Amino acid sequence: MRMASVGAGTLGQVMIAAVGLLGLAACSRGSDPVVVQLASARELVGSLRTGVAQSIQATDRAVLAETDEASEAFARQARELSGQVEGQRDRLAGVLQKLAFDEETRDLGAFTARWGELRKVGDETLKLAVENTNLKARRLSFGPVAQAADAFEAALEAALVHPAGRGDSASARLLASRAELALRKAQLLQGPHIAEADDAAMSKLEERMAALEKQATDALSTLEPSLGPASTAAARAALQRFSTQSKELIALSRRNTNVLSLSLAMSRLPPLTSACDAALDTLAQALDKRGFTGTR
Repeated sequence: MRMASVGAGTLGQVMIAAVGLLGLAACSRGSDPVVVQLASARELVGSLRTGVAQSIQATDRAVLAETDEASEAFARQARELSGQVEGQRDRLAGVLQKLAFDEETRDLGAFTARWGELRKVGDETLKLAVENTNLKARRLSFGPVAQAADAFEAALEAALVHPAGRGDSASARLLASRAELALRKAQLLQGPHIAEADDAAMSKLEERMAALEKQATDALSTLEPSLGPASTAAARAALQRFSTQSKELIALSRRNTNVLSLSLAMSRLPPLTSACDAALDTLAQALDKRGFTGTR
């Protein structure tokens, strides 16, 4: 028979190879070979580096977004990416434990500590960013506050044309001009207040704004005998709206969430991100030294 011609040595080699293949298959079914686990660990380190960078980029976008919707969308993305980093780190910890790589496990622990600091500051940054109090204050300044100032000016001009009382028209126009100018100056100071980060500086701006509003109010009160209460009623209502909206603006500006989130994004996040990347780089180098045998 043909099989009888197969030599004993050749048959033995075939049997050894078959046993080896069966053993490899069993190993693959039971636990990943070292080379596969090592490759997985390296891949996870790369994914971690990418994930950390992407989560911080999304945080920066949340800080710089011009609308509440965009800021909240980027904040959600940043949190989702941070969650993915957590999952990848946990999987890597499991792989390193399976490989019994004690030094690399310590390297991962160093990353975990730095990542904890980064995520804490990142969460604080996102919480501030989505409140957008400075952005809302700016909208008030360019919207309702500006409209109230425009209405105040228009009401005074109408009262000067058709006064309900009697008086010196030249003197009345001068007082009206002073009132309008004072209110416009108060409006112009809102921009610096919104951008200011220092509490003491904001307080000084608020004092100047309050003094200017008082000038406008006093000028309007002086005008009433000349123009008549009926003629100045619209101007007084507009001035009241200006004052109310300005107080709301100041309260929002005082919270300074956009200014604070930008400060965190520019000053604290970059060094913490670099520290995380450095820790992962150390881990990657340690894994590279393992080679394909899993030993040093």
